[in-house]
Amino acid sequence: MKPLVKISKIIMNTLIFLVFAFPFFWLVSSSLKTLGETLTFPPSLFPEDPQWENYRLATESMPFFHYLKNSVIVSVATVVLQLVSVTLAAYAFARYSFKGKNLAFGTVIVTMMVPTQLTFLTIYVMFAELEMINTYSTLILPSATSALGYLC
Repeated sequence: MKPLVKISKIIMNTLIFLVFAFPFFWLVSSSLKTLGETLTFPPSLFPEDPQWENYRLATESMPFFHYLKNSVIVSVATVVLQLVSVTLAAYAFARYSFKGKNLAFGTVIVTMMVPTQLTFLTIYVMFAELEMINTYSTLILPSATSALGYLC
């Protein structure tokens, strides 16, 4: 590989890294600033005096660890269920020939065109009739499978 091409690839990769990493840097930097520092214009990249107490205040002002536990439970369960259902369905579509395969696959493709917001009310009514409101199941089951996963 020519040295100029190699250098240009390194520069391009560095620029792409910076574009993706900067929002995370900004998030951490802003979390360590005082309210006044976050509202100043032009903004500064680094806090003048890091406010590590902001993290303590954030975790004490609400049941943070309860929310974290809920997020972990819902995320892990959703990912596991999606991996199982999507993998099995994708394998069946790819390897087997069965009656109605094209119709079933077409139905999967059509579900990708339905906005998620359109199904909120019907899903809520269904779970309300099953008396499952305010449970983990109401958050996990609607996301247990995804049409986008079949196409990977």
